[in-house]
Amino acid sequence: RLFDEAPGDDPLLVQDRARTWHGFDAEFSRKLGARGWIGMVWPKRYGGHERTALERYVVLEEMVSAIRRFHSKKIKVHGMFVLGGDDDNEKTVWDTFKFAVKEKIDTIQMSVLTPFPGTKVHAELQAQKRIFSRDWSLYDGQHVVFLPKLLSAKQLQLNVYRAYARFYSLRGFLSLLLKLHFRNAMFRLMGYRIVREWLERNRGMHWLPAAESIRQNKFYIDSPAIAGRMVKAISALSEGLPFFMKWKFKKTLVRLLRMNNTPGEVALGVATGVFIAVLPFYGFHTIMVIIAALLIRRANKIAILAGTNISLPPTVPFITWAGYEIGKFFLKKNYPPLGWADFRQITFQKVIDLYPPLLLGSFVLGLILAALFYVLAFIAVKRMRERRSHAGRS
Repeated sequence: RLFDEAPGDDPLLVQDRARTWHGFDAEFSRKLGARGWIGMVWPKRYGGHERTALERYVVLEEMVSAIRRFHSKKIKVHGMFVLGGDDDNEKTVWDTFKFAVKEKIDTIQMSVLTPFPGTKVHAELQAQKRIFSRDWSLYDGQHVVFLPKLLSAKQLQLNVYRAYARFYSLRGFLSLLLKLHFRNAMFRLMGYRIVREWLERNRGMHWLPAAESIRQNKFYIDSPAIAGRMVKAISALSEGLPFFMKWKFKKTLVRLLRMNNTPGEVALGVATGVFIAVLPFYGFHTIMVIIAALLIRRANKIAILAGTNISLPPTVPFITWAGYEIGKFFLKKNYPPLGWADFRQITFQKVIDLYPPLLLGSFVLGLILAALFYVLAFIAVKRMRERRSHAGRS
């Protein structure tokens, strides 16, 4: 009766509001929801928002309003987020990251849920037998020590780390530096160093259960037998090269094989390096590698460097000749042929004269070789990972 007598959309007066509920009327609840009189945690079928208990106390709209008011007064904001609750999944991690970037939060701390002894969370997870580590040194908010509900411990650990790495990246540092935001740029640089140091200390993810080990799902060679066979193969590939080139070739490939990355990330890095190495920007390849490492986030940095090793002194003439011939084919002009004598008597003017077909052809050749090496690297890394996983199970 009070609901029907309320004028329009105006709220009921305090003295008119019901103080007790006698029974339950679904239709009445829906009418309340239609007017926006139902709280956040009520089910959607009754007009509520069906928010979680956590969302009830952490209201996104209130956070956004507070952040923007602080920023309007030139006050910096440090965002602290806890991830890994029973309602969180991989999308939650990246939604949190996107929120921090969109609202231009100055610094962030993405902690994983930690079941500290004596807390309700610890009691609940312990009762459900989801806590797998009692190493108290890991109870710092950065190590996953329990089994999440909607994703694996490995997925939570890896996604939080990757979100950290994307926020505190060299690309972000340079972007802020160019915008003259020096203080925030230094914060990003400090964060970049901290994140890298954390990865170096925890690269093996040794505290995760065997079934959750990142090493079983990522390409990481720690078997002396496998590593030994790969070094012998590398030695065979590098035969005939001068000593200093052989050493560099071997060292780079060994580092490539020991990388803790997915096949796609390694293959993307190799393909990027190959593409750069083929381009005729002589003297600028190192700078291009650095720029590519900053811009292509998912590509492994060492793999990019490894890919550039396709352009060695013995292979440069073949790559240059092939690129030049492909460019001549597309340009349909009467450019002179490129022979071995031209490489012995190369001049700057000759390079300028031959550069249009060389640039176009090298670009096309670079794309072809990059695609080829991507496939080869992906297959090689995937097979090696499967071989290591099979050896670990046996």
